[in-house]
Amino acid sequence: MDLLATDCQISPSALQLPIELEEFRRILCSHGVMKANVFGSYARGRGGSPPESNLGLLVELESSRDLFDLGGLQYKLKRLLGCNVDVTMKLHPRLEPYIRPELVEIHIGLVIDALETVINRLSGNKEEFLKDEVLQDATLMQLQESGEHLVRICDNFTDYYESHHTEAWHQLIGLHNIIAHGSMQINIDKVWETVTKNVPELLDNLKA
Repeated sequence: MDLLATDCQISPSALQLPIELEEFRRILCSHGVMKANVFGSYARGRGGSPPESNLGLLVELESSRDLFDLGGLQYKLKRLLGCNVDVTMKLHPRLEPYIRPELVEIHIGLVIDALETVINRLSGNKEEFLKDEVLQDATLMQLQESGEHLVRICDNFTDYYESHHTEAWHQLIGLHNIIAHGSMQINIDKVWETVTKNVPELLDNLKA
């Protein structure tokens, strides 16, 4: 079954591409991509001019798709972006030691960015936070996003996860699931306590 464009999971979700993210997502899904891990200069935020840029995609295809879909995707993106594009379903053994750490580093970097944003936004006092529903929603969204990247590491980079995770990683992943589920009322007082007490320690662990 073909997926809607919004159903394709792209990591990282923040890319500096010369086309809109939703257009990029639509192209991926039209070629049967369910998940895409992006590496290369665009994923690192250093796209530059197209001739010197590169885009790498480690993808998971729908079961009904084949290598012609993969080839069509590479051709489409190369012509559209005007840069080198590599698309694969499995990393070459010689390249894996170089690319996998880059993918993990990107996810960790995005977790750190999201958590630092949360802390910076809550630099005021608690009373202001409890009155500001927009700030509350933004904080929950950043916590959910940071947890999602840890989920991606857990699912796709098991060896790294097993050697680096802490109990706080598990707790953030669980919090991500609670927020994403959406059926539970979140205690905003506890959000403040979590961000001011637990998140700084987790940040120190991620940066170590």
